[in-house]
Amino acid sequence: MAKCLDNEKANDAFELEASSGNVFKDIGFPDEDAANLLVRTRLMSKIRDLIEASGMSQRRMAEFMGVPQPRIAEIMGMKIQYFSVDTLLKYLNRLGQHVEFRFFDRDQVA
Repeated sequence: MAKCLDNEKANDAFELEASSGNVFKDIGFPDEDAANLLVRTRLMSKIRDLIEASGMSQRRMAEFMGVPQPRIAEIMGMKIQYFSVDTLLKYLNRLGQHVEFRFFDRDQVA
């Protein structure tokens, strides 16, 4: 078991910062990029959940969706950099999903 050094305090205070509601904004991405990354992450997460719930293999899911199997692996690995919002919306449609958006003024969002 590791021991604390005399000059270390186990209960050192640290600062908490409230989240903006968008982790990408919180880590420093510009607002527009952060919004796009968050939307793609949410869409991809839903697709991944649907794939997992289907019980299909990646190969079978790729056949069902009409995409190469590596695309399914990229989704399962949350490789958002490889997918546009448009592509993710197409995939959700192929999986029988209906997507709706809600809009808010920026000053109404935390």
